[in-house]
Amino acid sequence: MDDSIIGVVPAQERAARKRLFDALEETLPVRFEGRAYGELEGLDGVLLLPGADPGAAGIPPDMPRLVAGADEAAVAPPAGLGTAPALAGAQLVLGDRAPLDRRLRGQRLRDASVRHAGALQAGGCDVVLATRGGQPLWIARGARSGAHDDVAVAPAELGEDEPLRERLRDGRFLALAALVHFTRAVCAPLGWRPPPLRACFLFDDPNLHWGSYGHLRYRELVEEADRHEYHVAFATVPLDGWYVHPRTARLFRERADRLSLVVHGNDHTHRELARPAAADERRAMLAQALRRLAAFERRSGVPVGRIMVAPHGVCSREVARELVPLGFEALCISRPYPWLARPPKSWLERPPDSSPLAGWEPASVVDSGLPVILRRAFGAPDEDLALRAFLDQPLVLYGHHGDMAGGVDRLAELATLVNGLGEIDWMSPAQIALTNVATREAGDTLRVRMFARRARVELPAGIARVVVDVPALQAGDTPDRVVCGAARGTPGKAIALGAGTDANAGAIEIRLLCSAATDATGVPAPARRHWPVARRLLGETRDRLVPVYRRTTAGWR
Repeated sequence: MDDSIIGVVPAQERAARKRLFDALEETLPVRFEGRAYGELEGLDGVLLLPGADPGAAGIPPDMPRLVAGADEAAVAPPAGLGTAPALAGAQLVLGDRAPLDRRLRGQRLRDASVRHAGALQAGGCDVVLATRGGQPLWIARGARSGAHDDVAVAPAELGEDEPLRERLRDGRFLALAALVHFTRAVCAPLGWRPPPLRACFLFDDPNLHWGSYGHLRYRELVEEADRHEYHVAFATVPLDGWYVHPRTARLFRERADRLSLVVHGNDHTHRELARPAAADERRAMLAQALRRLAAFERRSGVPVGRIMVAPHGVCSREVARELVPLGFEALCISRPYPWLARPPKSWLERPPDSSPLAGWEPASVVDSGLPVILRRAFGAPDEDLALRAFLDQPLVLYGHHGDMAGGVDRLAELATLVNGLGEIDWMSPAQIALTNVATREAGDTLRVRMFARRARVELPAGIARVVVDVPALQAGDTPDRVVCGAARGTPGKAIALGAGTDANAGAIEIRLLCSAATDATGVPAPARRHWPVARRLLGETRDRLVPVYRRTTAGWR
């Protein structure tokens, strides 16, 4: 299963931009090699950086190439958390047809790095992929055989601690987007299939005590989801599982295609997953949450996905390390390393020994093999959605019932925006976690890149072996064992499926086994406290009374 090879001309630029190319090699099936003019044997494509002479390079006419005109201008780093973003850079308009990636078509994004870039000249058979003020900055040369792209700017070397994701954002994107787009085209014959484009809406706090919660009415949401094609998940507090409204539970069971539940802490107290606590206290809290959910599922018949949505958007490293051993399948939060990314730092803040791919992959696999599925607020800039989709990330848009005080029309608007990015699979967060894999078929072997603890993978006919890779962001995080159906093995090694595999099933479940797995049922319960119950009842009462208060006071005005 060899990678594609892209030659870098001039050859010294491979070393000059080492961190950049090394990061791309981590995430794409490619090797970048410095090459001199005329030394292009064995290459699948060529990248010509500033200083190269395309005419002198001796590139065969049918060899794919990307020609970058000039180095991108220096750009100030993005604003840190808690700071209003500064809108800078010229607005670029992306093209609306192939060969541009469907997820980028028609987007309007700013880019401060192109301020010194000269416009390109497009021919009659060329396809303009991006313009600034009507002038082409990215072109697919259509008159030649093979892929031949020109872009006005080349990506600069990554800073020593700079994440790759900071180069693909509103404010700076063209140079890296063109390089990733070109590299994916060169690597396409290798047959890697990324996860499908997936999305869901997520509300924190609601429970099933009634047919509504605050401004959210569940039956109305089902009707709107049917009309506008979307799925709504609710991060529910395990403490609330003591009661279930029968008709509401029936609605969730019957319309699981539109409604689902995931986990929201345990008691929903202040900084519940981030406060200092001893190891046995943390484990007791999380195990109690799982036992409460199991009891809720037995009582209601409504499944709860084992995806932890951190209350108040905070989670400590110590708690994160307990999630996988207890059986949680992912953490859903807005930052890859939430215990490091605190104001005024970047949302992409990461440990010094970690990969620069934080926030880049379909999920960021962090401590103890924990997948972190990123989410973004309803009110965040819409431009970021296309870039997340371009990176094969699930689009999890979240908020609270108060965001729908004016009605749920905002969900219809967001669904229209998301559905415009391509063919979208709307699903629950648990299903998103199950599909967070990339696969490649090679003969009788299926290679799987797991961004999940458990996945259901399509099993093509004739597959006899599976190789599972776990792209963790830090060394030492790879799980000890892999289970593929009835077969077992280790990451990176071929696992023979054996005669017991059901060839007619069409799919196989792959699970990563944690060597430190703990049975939640055997963990002692935490000390009984009455304050969390009182606090939660007060919070729920407030949420349920807010719509009543607004309707009443509206009649007085």
